[in-house]
Amino acid sequence: MQNALRAGLTVVTDRYPQAEIAGTCDGPGLSAAQPGNFFVAWLRKSEASLYQRMAEHHPDLIIRLDVSPQVAHQRKPDHDLELLQTKSEIMKQLRFGGARMVSIDASAPFQTVWTQVVHEIQPFFASHFSHVETGYTVQSS
Repeated sequence: MQNALRAGLTVVTDRYPQAEIAGTCDGPGLSAAQPGNFFVAWLRKSEASLYQRMAEHHPDLIIRLDVSPQVAHQRKPDHDLELLQTKSEIMKQLRFGGARMVSIDASAPFQTVWTQVVHEIQPFFASHFSHVETGYTVQSS
């Protein structure tokens, strides 16, 4: 990713690592664990260091798609509602090192959410394109 940025490319990802809260929400997993021996302690320290280095690179924009735990559970009934509630509360706490963050209500209809996302990212593509399409394509597998 860093090579692409140095080459002047725009990088869009669907996740961004956070080093604020270990053990959840795309954060370090081993860092939340208790070191049981030297090797686990070393892995834990290495992982925490890696996440901290990644978090030092601030994105230009983070789009947080907010949805209530109840709506998330309706969309993914195989997920535990309590865990979704916990994750929702944690997501509200994340600041991603002060990076610019926009929250979008993802419980709205897809086309509404998509239009809002395009509106937010369009300025980043304005120098490359005269417009960004607001249409979308769904591919079946």
